[in-house]
Amino acid sequence: RHLRVHESFEVFDRLPVGCLGVGDGGSADDPLGSGQDLGTWLGSILRIEVGPDIEGYAVPADNPFVGNPSGRDEIWVYGLRNPWRYSFDRETGDLYIGDVGQNLLEEVDFQPSSSPGAPHLVLSPIPGVASLSQLVLLY
Repeated sequence: RHLRVHESFEVFDRLPVGCLGVGDGGSADDPLGSGQDLGTWLGSILRIEVGPDIEGYAVPADNPFVGNPSGRDEIWVYGLRNPWRYSFDRETGDLYIGDVGQNLLEEVDFQPSSSPGAPHLVLSPIPGVASLSQLVLLY
């Protein structure tokens, strides 16, 4: 089951903004469909603000689903299995996400710092490959 939470708190524009990566809560192939469900935090990276003047946490006003009934306000990135490690490039602000793959593949996702958030991270179809199990990795 993918229920691990990875957290990373950085200071952006002098506000402490934190990201929490949450697994999809299921086993192989995301049987609950959590990674595609914007009504749950599962299978996503959440973006929140914390600080001494904030009780609990606050949601940054520029998060992509703030005020949108189709998604939870805290969601920044969705479509993940288990974002077990991620990091922001200190020079560019770009986001790199290590995500659990399936069978033979693991996944690394990239989100440029210019992104307004809400990328839906799913593996794009690969021409000539009917399923991920057909892929052979060459090193």
